[in-house]
Amino acid sequence: METLQLLVIESTSNDVEALLNVLRNAGIAVESRHLLDMKGLEGSLDEGQWDLLLCATNVDGVDIAQVVEMAGAKGHDMPVVVIHDLDADEARQAVVDALAAGAKDAVHKTDAEHLKLVLRREFQSLAARRDVHRWREALSEREERWRALLHASRDPIAYVHDGTHIHANPTYLDMFGFDSIDELTGLPVLDLVVADDQGRFKDFMRSHMKGEGEGSSIEVAGLRSDGNRLDIRMELSPATFDGELCWQLVVRDQSESNEIRAQLEYLRKHDPLTGLYNRQYFMSTLEKAVVGGAGADSGRMLLYLELDNFNVLKETIGIGATDTLIAEVARALLGRVPEGGVLSRFGDSVFTLMIQVPHIRAAWDVAEDLRSAVGERIVDVSGKSVTSTCSIGICPMLSRARAAETVLAHAQHSCRTARKQGGNRIEIHFPAGSKRATANTIAESPGAIVEKALDDGQLSLLYQPIVNLHEDSMEVYEVYLRVAGESGRPLSESSIFSAEVGADTVTKLDQWVIERVVALMAERQRGGHNTYFFVKLSEQAIVDERMLLFISKQLRSARVSGKCLVLKVSEASAMSQVKNVKAFIKGLKQLDCHTALEHFGTGLTSFNTLRHVPVDFLKIDADLVHTLATDQESQSAVRSIVEMARSLRKRVIAVGVEDAATLATLWDMGVHFAQGDGIQVASESLEWDFAGSEIG
Repeated sequence: METLQLLVIESTSNDVEALLNVLRNAGIAVESRHLLDMKGLEGSLDEGQWDLLLCATNVDGVDIAQVVEMAGAKGHDMPVVVIHDLDADEARQAVVDALAAGAKDAVHKTDAEHLKLVLRREFQSLAARRDVHRWREALSEREERWRALLHASRDPIAYVHDGTHIHANPTYLDMFGFDSIDELTGLPVLDLVVADDQGRFKDFMRSHMKGEGEGSSIEVAGLRSDGNRLDIRMELSPATFDGELCWQLVVRDQSESNEIRAQLEYLRKHDPLTGLYNRQYFMSTLEKAVVGGAGADSGRMLLYLELDNFNVLKETIGIGATDTLIAEVARALLGRVPEGGVLSRFGDSVFTLMIQVPHIRAAWDVAEDLRSAVGERIVDVSGKSVTSTCSIGICPMLSRARAAETVLAHAQHSCRTARKQGGNRIEIHFPAGSKRATANTIAESPGAIVEKALDDGQLSLLYQPIVNLHEDSMEVYEVYLRVAGESGRPLSESSIFSAEVGADTVTKLDQWVIERVVALMAERQRGGHNTYFFVKLSEQAIVDERMLLFISKQLRSARVSGKCLVLKVSEASAMSQVKNVKAFIKGLKQLDCHTALEHFGTGLTSFNTLRHVPVDFLKIDADLVHTLATDQESQSAVRSIVEMARSLRKRVIAVGVEDAATLATLWDMGVHFAQGDGIQVASESLEWDFAGSEIG
């Protein structure tokens, strides 16, 4: 028996000590407090927990019934035992009076054996009640926790008694289309199963209730309250609810299971950071292509791309921040992959691409496009603007290739060769014995093609209308330079201005474009059209002082103002050559020319760029426009650009518009201009009806 915490109401301390000696002699450990009146009892009860109370019958002002009432008040559970010194004739009445008052017993103060037995009995009874109380509290806590878990569970769960619902969680209600538990309570489970499956479901429930069921689940067609069907699996198990035996029903949406399987299959094939195919999937695809004999005659090519400065960037911005860079690079690459191409993140800073093209010249153009996409991408990382370049190795997949690893090794070797030559380059692997034939397919380098086109007059201009969404009368065109190759297929813009084209040739191209656009401006103005032309020059034009003089000379010769000439500057150039770009823009303004900043809005630093480059137009990056109709982040970014442009009195142009939904969103956001193939593809004519044509 543990130490007894005892309150004793007695007239004198001597009486208390005599009583305690009786208990100690009986082997009962006691900690006690002597009380003289009801006030002392009330104070002691408020101070702490006591086990038992001994109350003498001869204490003035103390009533046994009141003591019992106080001992049981305020949540106390303390047995009261009455102590008396009456003779045998009166002792029986003392017991009756004590029990009538609510005490547990009445004992003579000198009857140690009786007192010991009574105290032991009452203490054990008290301990049992306290245990029950703790168990009830624990059970109540567990039930509350269970109810909270049931309420928050993503699994639809219901409790069924005699075939009807007695409870269900919100997920279950939502699955079957009920607004509240009141609508479901008392409803037979059978009503949530389609008629064709009800007989089978009845047999399932009946066998389990008899303990004869073999399986714990059944697949049936469920029925929502709105009459719609859903494929489900019901799992049945015995349970209790509010102390009542019942059955727990857990419902699995089979369509969700299929979706999860699809997600797992997606994760098995894709890189989690970029969403591109992962190394394992790409290698398996490459092996199938090699084993299947998809060779050079079918135009299958492998491109191996690696960022040039990745290790330096890791040291500069940290390993964690490079994830942002890799994700942005992947996004830029994905937008340039030809139809049918398989792009993967092959390593930390390595991407691989398998494509099928008519000839290796086309593979070179794709590689140039990818190289340009990486170089133009500006990534905001921790408040810093980060750019990168890449090197690309190309390997034709000849039919005699025996292993995917061999093709990959050749492409990787060519990429490393490009990096050793300074990076930001492209190298092609010519397999032994086929170099001559492959060289014939690639023909000349972009530099040779551009030079020949200049000499032979194979240059031309294409025009794409830039439509004002709020003022129909304004005529605006984007100008594209077209350089035809030997096969008649035009070079990509990135190939025309690639490192393979000499500086003198690039200058000639810039001058050729300016000369013809200014002449066209003069012709249009003589015909009564104030037509604006957006023109892109090479990056070297920005640092070439002769270019401003050339533009000025052409304007004077044509006797036209420069107000309709808009020169474009890429955001990448603006960030990397701020001083030169500012000087170039200043010189253009002196000629009354306007300027535009293209590829705008890909990073937070886009807004800071405008503090240094006072352009007149902002051309929103096409990546934002392509996802505008469905992506909230893109919508938020475009709204921010429009609000900022409005405050700075600049006009905004959305590039790459492909559908009416995007166009409607742009109009609603207050974007000034829109252009893209969804409005009108670039052509050699200037026949767009800005006043009367309907858009969309």
